[in-house]
Amino acid sequence: MAEILEIPQADGSKKTVTKAEFLSFKLFQLAATGDLPAIKLCLDHVDGAPKQHVEHSGSIQRPMPLSPDQAREAAERAAKMATGEV
Repeated sequence: MAEILEIPQADGSKKTVTKAEFLSFKLFQLAATGDLPAIKLCLDHVDGAPKQHVEHSGSIQRPMPLSPDQAREAAERAAKMATGEV
């Protein structure tokens, strides 16, 4: 049997709800205010948990660092482009 709660109202009366109704209402209120875990719980309940993984072409790689000679050459080219020599 469901637990029954009595929630005090602004006018002084009491509203009778089940514990499940109270918790679902509270969860929805949290989600509406931007609480990310609450949003995830609500959406997972409505749409179901994600079942497909996102695929990508491979590992994310950073560019290799330049050697001192390559860095000097790149700086010289950038300076020439900035002055309009190229």
